[in-house]
Amino acid sequence: MRETSLARMDCSIARTAEIIGDRWTLMIVRSMFAFKGLHRFEELRSELRIARNILSDRLGILIEHGIVEQRQYSDKPPRYEYHLTTAGKDLLPVILALLRWGDTYLMGEEGPPVILHHAECGHDMVPYLACSHCHQPVAARDVVGRDAASRRSPADLSGVSVDPTETGQEMEPPGGIEPPTFSLRVI
Repeated sequence: MRETSLARMDCSIARTAEIIGDRWTLMIVRSMFAFKGLHRFEELRSELRIARNILSDRLGILIEHGIVEQRQYSDKPPRYEYHLTTAGKDLLPVILALLRWGDTYLMGEEGPPVILHHAECGHDMVPYLACSHCHQPVAARDVVGRDAASRRSPADLSGVSVDPTETGQEMEPPGGIEPPTFSLRVI
């Protein structure tokens, strides 16, 4: 039976999962963040205990999708480091959310294996998701999805107000999506 590609779905989560949904891919991205800071092929292979062919394949996918870039650090023989691009660094909230979930539901009495430290304020921290408008923490019960107005057909827009003064809601900036906002709570 042939697996359906998530890349064709009209869903941001499905398309993202198609690229980073593999367990090795997420672990490679995690290892490149500052709290691990690994950038060379052999460092990644050793840390993750991953087969060379799998690491090479996953790095290729991450490069192809602009999540990781290669930087040559040696001419003879040619050797490369792998660094997160802006798109790769924007996966930090995903990695931190997975870390917090794992710490909460999987680590048991031993507690978390890693304590995050916020370098700017000098305190240990626990990540949490917050609203980009009011900066309050959000939980699943607080979030409701709606179709983006720019994606609706004209027939679907009948009776929909586009004047923010009529709805009391702020309008999205024209031409795109704002960068992800992720707030950190200091404990």
